[in-house]
Amino acid sequence: MANLLLESQTEQSVEARIVHVGDRAIPFETFLEMAAGKWVELVNGIVVEKPMIQLDHELCTSWLYQVVGPYVSKKNLGRMLSSRVMIKIDDFGGRMPDLLFVRQDNIKILKQKAVYGAPDLIIEVISPSNRSTYLQELEAEYFRMGIPELVFINLQLQEIRILSRQEDGYSESVISKGSVSFTAIPDLTLQAEWILQEPRPDVFDTLNSLFMI
Repeated sequence: MANLLLESQTEQSVEARIVHVGDRAIPFETFLEMAAGKWVELVNGIVVEKPMIQLDHELCTSWLYQVVGPYVSKKNLGRMLSSRVMIKIDDFGGRMPDLLFVRQDNIKILKQKAVYGAPDLIIEVISPSNRSTYLQELEAEYFRMGIPELVFINLQLQEIRILSRQEDGYSESVISKGSVSFTAIPDLTLQAEWILQEPRPDVFDTLNSLFMI
């Protein structure tokens, strides 16, 4: 019965990724020293190389960082950080989200070498090279951390998936056009088309319009 259930609700997937396995599981603090300057993450004590991103991924994250970063800074809401910052998932796990936001009253979790605690918002831009299991691993780890708000931007499907923590789990909304707002960042409203499609609006024009509201 268990095998039938597994086969009916899942599908096999053969996926390649480059991992670096030690004699034993690598603790997070040891990993921080090993990983300095490298594009790697720690998954269950194993060092895993992150895949190279493509141009559309970089253009999307760059635009969001240049727009949302100054917005939250100007309004003294907190800090927006980019993908070179490591988050401690647990004693044997560490991830580098594409973008993360930490509210001013939660700023103590930001340390020199890593983020020790749950950011208020994490944004991940999905690339064609991202394995389905990689995305499921991310989601499960972020859920366990209790991240209040998760955003997955799928440029291929042209949709934005927002997961918001509730008392009984996470609610989900999928947006492909129209207004996009984040609970973690009050009074900020963007348009899905700005995030999903090239060419995006000029950064300075966008910021001017946001601050005029």
